[in-house]
Amino acid sequence: MMRAGASALMSCFGIFMGSIGMTPITLGWGNTIKVLGIMNILTGLTCGALWLLISQKRFVKQVPERFVSA
Repeated sequence: MMRAGASALMSCFGIFMGSIGMTPITLGWGNTIKVLGIMNILTGLTCGALWLLISQKRFVKQVPERFVSA
């Protein structure tokens, strides 16, 4: 039951974020491709910065090599 709930939440979040992303595109920009590129760059930079900040927190643990299967 817990896995189904997590899966539904992930799916809902993806659809929700997709609709948020489509909203600025419908505003009639002069160059939609440039706006999409800027949105993608900003999203990537934000995620990268958050990754660097959160990965240094003490509640984040590294997985030992013996548990990593190739």
